[in-house]
Order: sequence, then C-alpha cells, then structure tokens
Amino acid sequence: MTVRGAVLAQCAIEVNEDLVDLEIINSDLNGVDTYSNDLEKEVAYVACKVLQSLIYSSLKEGDLTITYDKDLLQKRLSYLSGKHGFDEFNSQPKVRNKSYLW
Repeated sequence: MTVRGAVLAQCAIEVNEDLVDLEIINSDLNGVDTYSNDLEKEVAYVACKVLQSLIYSSLKEGDLTITYDKDLLQKRLSYLSGKHGFDEFNSQPKVRNKSYLW
C-alpha cells in the first residue's frame, strides 16, 4: 500500500484525489512511497487536513451538486484527531477544572 492509499483509507469516504495529493505534497510526504507503521501519525495528519477541508466544501457543476455529510466528517475528524492527539482539529470546547485556583 502506498502513502496515498493509506490517506484515502484513513479518510474512510470517497474524496477528491487531487485534494489528497495536494495535502500529501504540502506535508512533505511522497504519495508513491510504501506505507509503514512509522508513517502512521503523518498519514493520519494528512487525512485530518483532507477531512477538515471537506467540512465546508461542496462541488457544483451544472445541475449536479455533491455535498458531504458534515456531521459524519466531523465525527471521523474527531476520531482521528483524538486517536493521534491532534488538538488543532478538535472543534469541541474543553472544560477544565480551575477550582484549584481559588
């Protein structure tokens, strides 16, 4: 399996492959390299970037409009970012106990 195939598998939905290629290039990875466990976190990060970019996008051409289920994308993004500790993708506010300050 290639890095590109691993990113597509991590997304778990059908996505625009050009977008995947763009995010792979922006992350300084090579999409044709063989995927290994050493690249798990980097591949998950690229998948999170792809999913994040899809949340607010849709494709419209003539009478055809393709939109993504935002709730499904957000759930997948939350799962991947939580699993790998990517706090920047977590849109949920965090509640912290600050009672010890008083």
